[in-house]
Amino acid sequence: CLSVTIIMAAIPDEMVEYFFTWGDAAYCGDRIRAFFKAGANTVIAAPSSPDKAEFDMACETFTPANFQVTS
Repeated sequence: CLSVTIIMAAIPDEMVEYFFTWGDAAYCGDRIRAFFKAGANTVIAAPSSPDKAEFDMACETFTPANFQVTS
């Protein structure tokens, strides 16, 4: 079984930054829109925060009713 350290060392930071986004809602929203503009047809948003209010806000921010992607 490979260790997490070995796996993490094998994945370049640039690859992580290419496929994932993290930060505040405005930054993540801009990145998600850029993914769609670049041709993505599906994006998976998985908010994460140890603070329940922050987590709830992130979940609400990225619902279809609140987050639109325009071409």
